[in-house]
Amino acid sequence: MNILVLEDDEPIRRRLVRILGAEPDVTIIEAATLAEARQALCPVMPDVLIVDLQLPDGHAITLIADVCRRAPASDILVISVLADEASVVSAIEAGASGYLLKDALPADIVETVRNVRAGFSPLSPRIARFILDRLRATPATSNYSTRPPTRQGAPGVLTPRELDVLWGIAKGLKYAEISRELGISTQTVASHVKNIFHKLQVSSRSEAVFEACQQQLIKL
Repeated sequence: MNILVLEDDEPIRRRLVRILGAEPDVTIIEAATLAEARQALCPVMPDVLIVDLQLPDGHAITLIADVCRRAPASDILVISVLADEASVVSAIEAGASGYLLKDALPADIVETVRNVRAGFSPLSPRIARFILDRLRATPATSNYSTRPPTRQGAPGVLTPRELDVLWGIAKGLKYAEISRELGISTQTVASHVKNIFHKLQVSSRSEAVFEACQQQLIKL
């Protein structure tokens, strides 16, 4: 598992690198600025990007969106001191799979990263409560609740194979597990995921599952 740690706070970055780097199957790339991260991303995209939002040379939202666009199979975990509505919503909408506050970093960061890779979306308790409060405050007439189900033959309809892949995502399977279950390559799985994101107009796996449930494409 290739992990890019983008964090300008050196003690925090060193701690993450030390803990994650002790795993036998993990390769770590470090970056302290957006410029360093973009340079590191040129040869290969990481399996997991651990990113702070507020960096010396700018905000990481554009980087998150760029990674999601170029490598939909990558997972992004935000670790930040920012807990305001704009930062949280922007990061999730850009494609972040999880959002942790620096003052609430989990004791087992390795398990947290592996959970992200497995399709879960870890959130600090304060962030989870904020998102729940925001959803409760959303009127029942929002786009999600009134959007009609996708009909067979309509633009954006998922193919049977894409639905198979979507079910794997909903069950929290890794790409490798989906590929074994369906008898296809991981590259083909990633391609299907990219098509699913495009058709459902989403940018993360959790959004894809939520949107598919809203459109009654799958039922959990």
